[in-house]
Amino acid sequence: MLSSLIRVPPIDPSHWTLTYEVAFYALAALALVHRGPATDPGLRLERICAGWLAAAFVGTLVLPVRTLQVVVLLNLPFALLFVIGAMLARLAAGALTPLGLGALAAAFGFTALGPAVDYGGVGTGFYVLLVLGFAGTVLAAATGRLPWLGCAPLVFLGAISYPLYLVHQILGYAIIRALEAGGWSSGSAILAAVLASVGLATVIRYAVETPGQRAIRRAFDRTRSSVPDTAEPARS
Repeated sequence: MLSSLIRVPPIDPSHWTLTYEVAFYALAALALVHRGPATDPGLRLERICAGWLAAAFVGTLVLPVRTLQVVVLLNLPFALLFVIGAMLARLAAGALTPLGLGALAAAFGFTALGPAVDYGGVGTGFYVLLVLGFAGTVLAAATGRLPWLGCAPLVFLGAISYPLYLVHQILGYAIIRALEAGGWSSGSAILAAVLASVGLATVIRYAVETPGQRAIRRAFDRTRSSVPDTAEPARS
C-alpha cells in the first residue's frame, strides 16, 4: 500500500492511489486526534488543510518530480482534491469558517494548473469543470438533495466499491484477452469481465472486508473499555 514511498511499482497498476490515501489518513488522524475539550477538531482540520495546501503549492514549485513521488502529500494536484473533500464535509455540516472557505476556494483555484497526469487528453478547462461538477454532486448528495443516490443498486455498488477497485484491473483485462482470443466479441468480453469483477468484489466484501471490520471494531472497543477514565478524579 505504500509502494510509491520506496519507488516500487504496485502489484496492480490501479493501486497507485493507495499511497496517497494512506498518507492522507495518517494526516487526518493527526488533525482529528482528541486534545482536550477546548480544542475544536474541525477548526484544527481547517488550519491543517490551509497549511497543507500552502506547503504543497510551494513544494510543487521547488521540489523535483522524483521527490514529489516520495513526499506524496506535497504533490499539489492530488493534495488539493483531498482538501476539497475535507472542506466540503465542513461545508455540508454548516461548520465551515472563513479560513476553511479560503482553503476551499484556493484548492478550486489550483485546479487551473491542470491534472497531475492527462493521459486522456482532458485538457485544463474540462478538468476544472470536472472537479467543480464532482464537488457539486458530492455536496448535493451530502446535504440530501440527491435522494435517488440511496437506491438499493447504487448502495450495493458503493458497498463493494473498495474491493472492486482492488481486483478489477488485472482480472478484468485477463478475462477480456482470454475471451476475445476464444472468439468472443469485445462487448461480450467486457460484460463478462464486469460481472466477474463485481462477483469477486462481492465475495471479498462480505467474506473478508465486513468480518474484518467487525473484528477490528470489537478489538478497538475492548481496548478502549480497558483504558481507565481519567476525566474525573477517583472517588474513595
